[in-house]
Amino acid sequence: MTQISVIGLGLAGACMVRALAQSAGPTTEVVAYEAASSPATGASGNPLGVMHPLASKDWNLASQFYAAGIEETWAWCEALGGMKAGWADRCGAVLMPQGSAEPSGGWVQPQALVTACLEDARTRLGKRLITHFNARLDHATLMDIREGSAAVVICTAGELLAPWAPGLCLNRIAGQLSWLPAQPHEGPLQVVCGDGYV
Repeated sequence: MTQISVIGLGLAGACMVRALAQSAGPTTEVVAYEAASSPATGASGNPLGVMHPLASKDWNLASQFYAAGIEETWAWCEALGGMKAGWADRCGAVLMPQGSAEPSGGWVQPQALVTACLEDARTRLGKRLITHFNARLDHATLMDIREGSAAVVICTAGELLAPWAPGLCLNRIAGQLSWLPAQPHEGPLQVVCGDGYV
């Protein structure tokens, strides 16, 4: 068996596990480690995530990257049944201050996407998907994982990166949430964003 290890089972980790499951051969085993007792407990546990294009005057590489990522995310949400199940909606976005309508915008419930990705990966891999929760990985354990894996994908930020990429520093970013009274509709009817705020 060829083992590929994924560290972190938030949105990035679950999507990585699904992508690996889609391309895995019959002798590939995916082993995922999560520090919490369940997936999507950090920022990926927020009740709603908004997707909107990155507007630029010159359609630069960052804008093109965002656009490609949004289209791929919508394709995954469709394939995983997100729109039908009500945990994703391509309702569009309005970019302020110009007020331009962007049909590629919308919202997704990150925990539901994480769950769908892991369920899809489990369907594809069966017992070749191994998940470890409450996995507090110290330096020695990380080195053991590295030794036993053909590849290790780090899908978490912070101190776990130090042994893998000296000098590379990523920090967790906490977003700002505004809580509103619940309405019958699960997400916004349309996303409005500008100046980095939604």
